[in-house]
Amino acid sequence: FLHQPSGINLALATGNQTQGGDASFVYAKLGYRTKLFSVGETRFSVDYYKGEDFVTVQDSSDSVALTVVQKFDKINTEAFVSLRQSGYSDTSGTSYQDLDSVLVGARIRF
Repeated sequence: FLHQPSGINLALATGNQTQGGDASFVYAKLGYRTKLFSVGETRFSVDYYKGEDFVTVQDSSDSVALTVVQKFDKINTEAFVSLRQSGYSDTSGTSYQDLDSVLVGARIRF
């Protein structure tokens, strides 16, 4: 969903798997589009994911990210940086560390 006048946007998804288990997930992304620079639109977003029972019964996975995308209209390119933290837990007694990641890149359209 995009509210054109304000630039606020929202994406939602959910799903489940009943064959071979009861895995399920939810995903939400809240974004904001604005034009901070004359080169093109700037986009900010935060997203959240929560999954259950994908690997084992009663496991849990989650992820949260902050992302910024800068468009460069004249060269048809988008540059982006995303900071993400992901976690996983299950009932095995094993303790898993959270994963922090940084994704930097560009997309050129032609």
